[in-house]
Amino acid sequence: MDSLLTGDYMLPVDHAGTSLFVRFWRSPKSSHHPILWLHDFGESSKSIAPGAQALQTRGWNVYGFDRRGHGKSGKQRGHIPNFDTLVQDLLQVSAWIKHTSSGKAPLLIAQGSASTEALSFSQLFENFCEGIILINPVLSVKNPMEPWVRSMIRMLAQISPKFRLPLKITSKYYFLAPRVTATLTNELLAAIENSEANISETTRPTLFMIPDHDDTSDYHPLKKLVALHDRENLTLKSLPFSPRHLHSITPTQITQISELILSFFQKLEAPLNSPVSGAKRSEPDGVLLPSNPEIERIGASKH
Repeated sequence: MDSLLTGDYMLPVDHAGTSLFVRFWRSPKSSHHPILWLHDFGESSKSIAPGAQALQTRGWNVYGFDRRGHGKSGKQRGHIPNFDTLVQDLLQVSAWIKHTSSGKAPLLIAQGSASTEALSFSQLFENFCEGIILINPVLSVKNPMEPWVRSMIRMLAQISPKFRLPLKITSKYYFLAPRVTATLTNELLAAIENSEANISETTRPTLFMIPDHDDTSDYHPLKKLVALHDRENLTLKSLPFSPRHLHSITPTQITQISELILSFFQKLEAPLNSPVSGAKRSEPDGVLLPSNPEIERIGASKH
């Protein structure tokens, strides 16, 4: 078996000098579409390593990145200018992966609260997302905050965007995060509030992987929404455990998740690899592509 490649890369994503820290787990000679895996809010790309490594050993190339405001990405932890910036960051990373993968657009996986970002992205930039898996998506919460607290956060985001909110307010959305700003919290809450519309409008094949029991998310609205639309591109899969944080589940459970992921993505690949589907599609304005896409030369190691 060929050696597996792991490494990292600092990817410039805007003209203000912002770079995102990208990790990759590559399987040489892979013929599959690449997989881009988004970590949950409050974590980093390191947290997806157990799942990425499991897919890598099965012959897939997997990428992850520290989302802006997390880990080694951006200039200020726990803060973002707005939700659209996160979507644009995702576009830059997806375009770079597509550029380095012979024009094959990524298959997208999103953990927890990152699901809102993935849904918005898939609608705006269909050519850069061939399918989506949402793991423990935070699209509706069991105990929403009081209206006056929501109004306060909205007001603080306008008058003091970088004000750090108490953990008591944000803990249900950020399990491992430090105190985050009013702007980040407001933007995430607004995205969650708009998630029903995004699900209704998405055309990408989407698999929702949800636990039988979750202390934070309320999946009854999602189940009703999927049943109401009864569309072939929306699929629900229940799990007997919560896979929101990959580092806290067992190797056996990682294997179960990997099997579900590959089963879903492999069904998508046959039509994607046909000559018609493989036709080159244009890229939107504003995408920054590196002059040297050979990522193996930057921070790469073999094992």
